[in-house]
Amino acid sequence: MASILKAILDWLRSLFWKEEMELTLVGLQNSGKTTLVNVIASGQFTEDMIPTVGFNMRKVTKGNVTMKLWDIGGQPRFRSMWERYCRGVNAIVFVIDAADHGKLDQARAELWSLLEKPQLANIPVLVLGNKNDLDEALTVDQLIEAMNLQAITSREVACYSISAKNQVNIDITLKWLIQHSSSSSAAASTSLLLGSCHCGAVAFEVDSKAPVPFMRCYCSICRKTSGGGGYTVNILGEADTLRVTRGADTIRAYRAVKDKAAAEQVLCQKRYFCPVCASYLWAQADEWPQWVYPYASAIDSELPAPKSTTSIMLGSAAQWADPRELTADNEVFEEYPPYSLEQWHEGA
Repeated sequence: MASILKAILDWLRSLFWKEEMELTLVGLQNSGKTTLVNVIASGQFTEDMIPTVGFNMRKVTKGNVTMKLWDIGGQPRFRSMWERYCRGVNAIVFVIDAADHGKLDQARAELWSLLEKPQLANIPVLVLGNKNDLDEALTVDQLIEAMNLQAITSREVACYSISAKNQVNIDITLKWLIQHSSSSSAAASTSLLLGSCHCGAVAFEVDSKAPVPFMRCYCSICRKTSGGGGYTVNILGEADTLRVTRGADTIRAYRAVKDKAAAEQVLCQKRYFCPVCASYLWAQADEWPQWVYPYASAIDSELPAPKSTTSIMLGSAAQWADPRELTADNEVFEEYPPYSLEQWHEGA
């Protein structure tokens, strides 16, 4: 009778109590993060996986829990992104190739560096030693010692030995993750951004987990279409949350050719704009349909100020705007300066 009652309660809970959780998977390249995500999502193992460039996101529903899985690239150039995508999540999943002994020191250093970030305090961590189907893979006890996990006392830490390939211990991994579906509020890390064009004909809103306008693109397309300062700044939004609240029929899109001199013409991402006032609104790429990239200049909501900036595509930068050529001798005025453009040149 008790088991029947429990089954009925579980069924009712699945109907009325839906939970969402957010997880971020990090770890060195080739540790098997994307393979693990695919196995969790579809139960299928794919032998030849393309290394993740930047990040991917997938939503997976298990029972009454919907998991948003952030899969972040493990190459050195992407590791600076780890912290941003770990903020506010329910749990951090650190995946290690347990059979690659040569990378253990580097993996330990990256894990500890990540956990030292103040913004990630108290977030539970699950360390997964992947590829236990290989003879040289470390055991759980060996992995705990190699990663010095026993020294972590300020947060909950768990460690499992798994094989994404053979789906070994994927069940206990999922059980641990689902148990942490209410361990923190991932929603707190998501911002609703309101945007519009200058003339007001178009207005939109979008959810963003990465609203800091830190990256400046100096490519010629950005510079020519919307980069009055020689660059544009895009932020990241979730495509399925984009809502045009005014002027949907007004919006137009422009799609540039990446390299006009190339024999094979490749089209760039679509850039959406208001044809009335020429304000650029957001961009979207076919390669990543789950994302939209609002122009920071189109966002009316208060955006967090970046502590530092990243400049990209400098090979296409105009010399006058190249940040490598600029000096730090800048004057700042609340309104107009006391000299004209001509007078500045006369005194230069």
